[in-house]
Amino acid sequence: TIPNHLRIQIDTSFFEGGVPNNQESFDRGMAEFSNQFHVIAIQEPKVIEEWEKIYESPENQFSNLLSGKSEKTALQNFIESELHPRFVYFSDYKKIYGNINLNEYLREEKGERADSIEYVEEFDKAETVRNLFYLAELDMNELEEVKESPSKCIKLLNAASNRLTSKLNPAWKGDPIHVDLRYNPGNIMSVVISDVHKDGTVTNTGLLNRRAEGFKWTFSFIVNFAAETQRAELKEAILLLDEPARNLHPTQQMGISDLLKNLAGSNQVLYATHSPFMIFDYTPGNLLVVELDKRKHLSRIFYDYWNADDKTLTPILYGLSRGQVESIVDREIGTNSRPVIIVETMSDSMYLNAFDKFLQDPNISMNPLNVVAAYNKNSVLPLAIFYRNHGYRTFILLDNTEESKQISAQLVSNEFSPIQTIFFELEGKKLESIEDYIVLEDYLHPVNQTYEIKLRQEGFSNLTPEDVLSKEGKGNLKKLRKIWQEHSDDDWGKFNNEDITRYICEKIALEETSFLSDKTKDQFSSLYRLIAERIRQYQNVNTKSDLDKFQKAKA
Repeated sequence: TIPNHLRIQIDTSFFEGGVPNNQESFDRGMAEFSNQFHVIAIQEPKVIEEWEKIYESPENQFSNLLSGKSEKTALQNFIESELHPRFVYFSDYKKIYGNINLNEYLREEKGERADSIEYVEEFDKAETVRNLFYLAELDMNELEEVKESPSKCIKLLNAASNRLTSKLNPAWKGDPIHVDLRYNPGNIMSVVISDVHKDGTVTNTGLLNRRAEGFKWTFSFIVNFAAETQRAELKEAILLLDEPARNLHPTQQMGISDLLKNLAGSNQVLYATHSPFMIFDYTPGNLLVVELDKRKHLSRIFYDYWNADDKTLTPILYGLSRGQVESIVDREIGTNSRPVIIVETMSDSMYLNAFDKFLQDPNISMNPLNVVAAYNKNSVLPLAIFYRNHGYRTFILLDNTEESKQISAQLVSNEFSPIQTIFFELEGKKLESIEDYIVLEDYLHPVNQTYEIKLRQEGFSNLTPEDVLSKEGKGNLKKLRKIWQEHSDDDWGKFNNEDITRYICEKIALEETSFLSDKTKDQFSSLYRLIAERIRQYQNVNTKSDLDKFQKAKA
């Protein structure tokens, strides 16, 4: 049970070499290994305690090492019995369905497989059915004796169903289920599932095969996993699984994850996954990242997984954000949190935070706000509704494109007040994007600095304000994109405003802001003042509304 991050540091050459010639050599080698082990595992007292039991056990002394037919076989016996772990591989089990043909199942058990066996659905799930009956503690011979007596048969199957249910529910995420095994004519066993709700009501009773594919997979997996782990009484084993629960709803994936987590207490569990919902341990060495080295065409394993490629890390980053998601859905947190302002792009979020630091004006600071960047424009509306419905005072910052105007109309139809929707504007004039708060000459400095390097081979020359203003389009970004379109034959590609955002925000962080004029500062300050004013208006309206409700209730 040595954790991976310790295992890779341990020098095991003493055990891999020849058998020690005498007691003194054995004792010296064991002492050196033990000292090294204590140094490496100094932060893991439980691991050291386990090693001490092996080290001090009379069975593991030199005299017992040579008890086999030869020195080599004796050493092999010692390693196999004391040091070599037991590996258990869980395959992708066949799903079971609603009806089990007991005649065909018993033939399978006896090894009498027919060429084509069908009943309702193809029956090749003998292993899963065997585990189902094992968990239910259902003896086929006992069933054979009572099946002609309905009352005895029902009593037997009710007891088996209750045992089966009690063993499956601890691993079942969400509302509990109840499993009924029912015997039908033709020697058919039906598996009937019901949902059991918190208030005790039972609904959705029906055959297992009526459920979704993910449900059937989860049911079959838990049946197999629970049965085989209980049957084997797994302890100090290495359990291997390949992408478990990959087709399941995230809630059910977390249920499987909890099951693996419990097993990891006395075993090592090794499984591959692409799902953020299947990661429960982010400890370096316990979570490994495997990615393809495109130059060597070999797999690379990262123990310090944050050094892997960002695209490879995507599921891990989503998993690491789970706490943030759970905090959003907690209404107590929402009600008592700072207001949220949802912006349409990551650039909007970066500018708001960077210029807040740059301006350093406590009267209009963004500190009282949580800035949340939507994934894209069509996620703004549902994100705003989600925050609002979970108790957050929610505001939305939009540009003046047609798509954003449609979002504004949808917000109003979903009972957002006009105060909560803020459009970019300056001195009563609508602005196309947040970049238009930056004076054009100031903005062209990072544009020229960035593309002078990126497009050096493509003949890029520094742009002037006149070059940009001569182009058609609303806002500086559209004009710049027009220039890039005109140079498409020169392989300029597309103008990427996010590169410029990063340049400006990085310079602000480094306090290298000589290219930003006072006019740019003033124009950004007006945006912060607009946001602060809308928050005050919203609070005043809500306070008056709450006061009216109180006075009416008092009257």
